Amino acid sequence: MRIVKKFIPVAIALATTGCLSLDGVDIAGLEKSSGKLMKFRCENGYKGSIKQRDNGVLSMAFSDGKDSYITYLNNHSSAGQILYINDKNTLKWQEKQGQNTLTFPEKNYASTGKLATTTCQKY
Repeated sequence: MRIVKKFIPVAIALATTGCLSLDGVDIAGLEKSSGKLMKFRCENGYKGSIKQRDNGVLSMAFSDGKDSYITYLNNHSSAGQILYINDKNTLKWQEKQGQNTLTFPEKNYASTGKLATTTCQKY
């Protein structure tokens, strides 16, 4: 019985880290896939990577220096711009006229519903 009691906190920790949520951005495990990997840094301090997946979906992993997030974005590109948006319309990656922009939920998104934008550079 002692052994079971010792493993309960570990099981809870593992269960809660598998799928978290940053107000409006789903976070889940990201399986390996082939595709081109691109890294970026943003003016607000975020940094991460984007991978074009075989099915046309973009996978994005980024960090605010404190927490890390992984999400999927769908292609909504049109003439003159590359645009990827998540299913909740709360996370966007846009490439237009050589400028890269990341739109994401503000810290108080749950109460305000506001999104923030930052400019990013590929490296």
